[in-house]
Amino acid sequence: MSATILGVSDTVNDPAYTAAFEHTAKVFEETIKIFDDATNPSRDGWKLKSEHKEDKCYNKRFPLGKVYHLKKEYQAPVDLVFQDHWSDVENTVNWNPSTDYLKRLAVIGNQADVLQYALSDVAVIKGKDFIVCRMYRKTTDGYIVVASSFDTDLPPVPKKTRATANVVAGKFTGLGPQLSTIDFLASVELNDKLIPENLLSKNIADIVIKDARAAHKHISSKFSH
Repeated sequence: MSATILGVSDTVNDPAYTAAFEHTAKVFEETIKIFDDATNPSRDGWKLKSEHKEDKCYNKRFPLGKVYHLKKEYQAPVDLVFQDHWSDVENTVNWNPSTDYLKRLAVIGNQADVLQYALSDVAVIKGKDFIVCRMYRKTTDGYIVVASSFDTDLPPVPKKTRATANVVAGKFTGLGPQLSTIDFLASVELNDKLIPENLLSKNIADIVIKDARAAHKHISSKFSH
């Protein structure tokens, strides 16, 4: 099975992940449209859910689910920021306090892999585990990375419970030799029916902000001169 996205084709190399690859390719196309909507100056329908200093996280409901968006600047070249995210992803546990566990399970294409990761306990959100198929494409001024959960018999990390990532994505844009932005998108189903929706939304937005700020600290330490 192959998928052509943004003019670039990739083929899954492991039959066990064909359905995951196909599903994420479809989510990728939908995510491109959500990025366009999120970055429209009108911000029509987007609601502010949480903020910390200059960082603001908004959400809006789409057919894919309730999507959270945050944009942040990073003082580093976009190619280095992307490569750190894609190639060195397993190192995330060493700099992001929200991530308890992260392992690349398989590389299933030239621009696709499979990850398993688990969140630390954050406020009311306790011990969630995800397995996602992840893809990227180069754009004219950066990269887009999209990950989405798929059906699997693989068990969750011990002491964690399985949750669903409708989409977790990043749009990496180069603004100059030492300046980049990342637009973060996240839509997750945490299966916490006992937590009031407003409280859950606030906590998800808080995690998005914390992740973006942790990435800023990490990138500043690694790449800034």
